[in-house]
Amino acid sequence: MQHNSAAGESENSVASEQILFLHLPKTAGTALRNLFARHLGEDQVSKNLNMRLEEALGRYSDFRAICGHLHAEQGQTLPRERVSITVLRDPIDRFLSYFYFRKFDAQNHAVDRRVLSLDIDQYIDELADGDLVDLNLQTALLYPLGTQSLTILSWPERVAAAQVALDDIDFVGIHSEIDDFVSMIAARMGWAGDKALDRVNVTSRRVAPDQLAPASRRKLDELLQYDRLVYEHAVERFRRLRRASILASGVRRNVRPAMGTQNGADRQQSSRGVSAPREFGDRRLEIASVRVSGEMSGASLAMIGEQIMIYIEFVAHEAADKVTAGFLIRDERGLPVFGTTTHLLGDTHHVAPGRYCFCFAFVNRMEGGAYTVDAMLIRNNSYLEGCHHWKDNAASFDVHGWATVSFNGRVMMDARATFAQLSAQGSIEARRVSIDPSTPALSSGRLNSPLRDFSARITPLSSLPAVSMGAELLVNIDIENTGVETWRAYGKHLVSLSYHWLDADNNVITFDGLRTCLPRDLEPGERILLHGLLRAPHRTGELRLIWTMVQEGVSWFDSKDAQSKCCVDVTVC
Repeated sequence: MQHNSAAGESENSVASEQILFLHLPKTAGTALRNLFARHLGEDQVSKNLNMRLEEALGRYSDFRAICGHLHAEQGQTLPRERVSITVLRDPIDRFLSYFYFRKFDAQNHAVDRRVLSLDIDQYIDELADGDLVDLNLQTALLYPLGTQSLTILSWPERVAAAQVALDDIDFVGIHSEIDDFVSMIAARMGWAGDKALDRVNVTSRRVAPDQLAPASRRKLDELLQYDRLVYEHAVERFRRLRRASILASGVRRNVRPAMGTQNGADRQQSSRGVSAPREFGDRRLEIASVRVSGEMSGASLAMIGEQIMIYIEFVAHEAADKVTAGFLIRDERGLPVFGTTTHLLGDTHHVAPGRYCFCFAFVNRMEGGAYTVDAMLIRNNSYLEGCHHWKDNAASFDVHGWATVSFNGRVMMDARATFAQLSAQGSIEARRVSIDPSTPALSSGRLNSPLRDFSARITPLSSLPAVSMGAELLVNIDIENTGVETWRAYGKHLVSLSYHWLDADNNVITFDGLRTCLPRDLEPGERILLHGLLRAPHRTGELRLIWTMVQEGVSWFDSKDAQSKCCVDVTVC
């Protein structure tokens, strides 16, 4: 009895272990995720996620298995409390499977237009160095876990870092030996023997590598050289694990060095696989202070629906070009909530020695709670290209209440309601909501005056040479208020971005396009980057897209000022 009890305790200990599955695309990852769900329970295994590793470890910490395309940042480490697993695939075989899956089977996913319009040899012929990250995706997803460097790495350096990461992952499998790999995992986790994996998301039509044109094969070998080196390292790692599994009738997990004594904050950071708060940079530009203020609430406070400002004051000790300021808001668990940079909003700056302040302003839509702000002064759009000063936990603030009662739930979203009669019978009459004298007035809607000046400058920042019929897209648009009046973002007669579609003879196909709301009021002379909502018409041909602004219930800008629009020729296919 004592022997059986001890064996049961050991088996329960193994069964209680948690899994982190780093799913590299087109490597049987969905099938493995379903395997975990069979043994651990569907409610104990996350769906196939596509997010930052840090966020997944925080949001899904209660799940016994976290699975998905998880994107790590350079300097992150694997969490020691989870068994880490990944599978790699021969680079050319993975490339062909991925290409044909997107071409014929990925009906509900955004796909590179080249994949849909070109055959395999034509597609390979168009590939260039700019496609290296997508092509060498196994290297790209693994290498951040194998380096502590905070600079841009060359491809050979990324290969070396990816190989280090593979040596640190507990189970490294090979797609062509997937059934053996499943047996190794089952032995390690104490699971009963399993049937072969259920194959899911299988590519329905594809060619074999030897069916490629010789020139295509040579080009692929060149472009995939980095993934090839990483894959060969994975093959050797898998073979070592398999030999150990045969000898020991199971695979022991790698034991990482003890981290020493940690306080509570350090343990929380470690469980997410990230380091303690950072502060680094060359200090040519130095952050002096970071302040957060609600427009009505004041310093370090904000309400849901209130405009919030983040001020980053800094000293330039010497001249610097291509300077970008940015911030990242984190919640109480340290998970990222929202961040942006001046580069993403359309500007970098050259600064001479002196003292300066960047101010970011936006409507707060975050739920109540405590938040911290990371601040950064970097070069271009990545600290890897050059960092002047990065400071985690540079400021904090609380969201303490509501400035509006127009919603329920955790997050305030923009919403509109319309009502339509769908039959000849019946009638509908709109009536104003009666006032409840017990309801406090937390915020008021605005009745905005009709504009007299409809001047605007509209500049698309996204290439749009061809779109599919009926497709819905997000297009980056730079908007500037070149008039003398403020554009109001909410209330009656608000200003929005929209568009018209015309045919080759300038006949209107769609006049009243989808609306993209301004996130805040736009003062004269101000610019803003919008992610414009666009729906292609249900017809093909060479069409003309006209971006413009509209003041609801008043006028379209282009009807008042012919310069307040941007025309783009688009092929709808």
